[in-house]
Amino acid sequence: MKTKKDKTQLYDSQFHLQLYSRLSSQLQNQLSSQTSSQLRSQLHLQLYSQISSQFFSQLFSQLRSQIYDHFQKELKERNINAIP
Repeated sequence: MKTKKDKTQLYDSQFHLQLYSRLSSQLQNQLSSQTSSQLRSQLHLQLYSQISSQFFSQLFSQLRSQIYDHFQKELKERNINAIP
């Protein structure tokens, strides 16, 4: 036969187990949402980095060729040997 103390300990144990289970579940949900958010942020940052890198690479390449063409034209107009 269980005593009142045994029953109280059993109820306390069940309560703590339920509490632990709820808190554990909440923590897992928070971690997964934070992880998802962090992964999304990292993905956005990587995509932005790649896109901006490609954009600036193309931009500088175009500027370089335009500047080179401009100076070639200037040199030809002045009748100076063009830069090879």
